[in-house]
Amino acid sequence: MKKLYNHRVRAGTVVVAFAVTAMFTTTVTPALSAASPLTLAKRALALAKKADNRSRRALEVANSVGGGTEGARGPAGPTGAPGPTGLTGARGSTGAAGPTGANGATGATGPTGETGPTGGTGPTGPKGDTGEAGPIGPQGPQGTQGPAGITSVVEAQSGVIAVAANSSNSGVATCPEGMKRTGGGVLTSSATVRVSESHGGGGGGREWTARVSNSSASDHVFNVVAYCVTSQ
Repeated sequence: MKKLYNHRVRAGTVVVAFAVTAMFTTTVTPALSAASPLTLAKRALALAKKADNRSRRALEVANSVGGGTEGARGPAGPTGAPGPTGLTGARGSTGAAGPTGANGATGATGPTGETGPTGGTGPTGPKGDTGEAGPIGPQGPQGTQGPAGITSVVEAQSGVIAVAANSSNSGVATCPEGMKRTGGGVLTSSATVRVSESHGGGGGGREWTARVSNSSASDHVFNVVAYCVTSQ
């Protein structure tokens, strides 16, 4: 009786497996080229579940017909081939920035670079403070003897010269013989008599010449003066 039960169970199992195989062949094979690996895996899993349910039903039918006890569990089948690689998942969000690392050690001093070109002249700086007076220098050599100095001064006058109202006149003062003029001028009797000229004249450097004008309605007088000197 046990052998008959086992035979029936095996026959049912073969029938179920054959049906699953036929269904998988007719249902899945035409869509293999069009479906993605993930879709194919889902379909295969659904078919496996259906086959398992049908096997359980066939076993229940066999048990109810034969009335025998369940046989010993068979050995585990070999591991199936790996399924296709799944799709790449979406990229995760960027993680938070890590803490700042510690400062590294100071590197060694590099070699001295080449001397650069000379820069342009800078602006003139402010004037510095006056320095201290230096020591008195040594006495210089004696100079050459100068010309002879003046021994006497004489004032020579032209005498009183009249200048009529609203007119002009001139006069000359002459130094004595042997003397030279050094300057001169004019003496007037009124502020209305103005000097228009006053300078050295001829006479070998002895004369002083002057010219005046009278702008008043009255007559006035003037006197030309020459300063004369003698030398050793």
